[in-house]
Amino acid sequence: MKRILLVLVIGFSFLIKAEPQNLVQFYGYYYTYYIVINEQTSGPYTVSDLGQLYVHGLFTNQSQVWREGMTNWMTAGTLAELAYLFSVPYFVVINDQTAGPYSISVLSQLSAHGQFTDQSQVWREGMINWMPAGTLMELAHLFCEQ
Repeated sequence: MKRILLVLVIGFSFLIKAEPQNLVQFYGYYYTYYIVINEQTSGPYTVSDLGQLYVHGLFTNQSQVWREGMTNWMTAGTLAELAYLFSVPYFVVINDQTAGPYSISVLSQLSAHGQFTDQSQVWREGMINWMPAGTLMELAHLFCEQ
């Protein structure tokens, strides 16, 4: 298993290697998640998978989640490493105009209609500069079919 190396330098984070894709590093660990869908345990899922499930309405901030290291199932919205899936608004550049804020589900719709690509510039709170959307792990699942 290859690991993701996340280097923190004065508030910046740089993704050096990302295989396997889209695993979350939180306090030094890499996680995959199990969730409850229609009263059935399902998984394991990467964060990218959870993002896709969220876009299709199968995963919400109220979904029950478990991962290695947890003693009990928890509500997804209470996990710090997943909170951005439900609340982070993004600003984007579309047709040379700044637009937003948009949720990940709206960005998914824009992506499906070709208005938002992996090269689209995005910004959210906590980012110093605008970046191509495809460079952000939390948005990578939107471009899997491109």
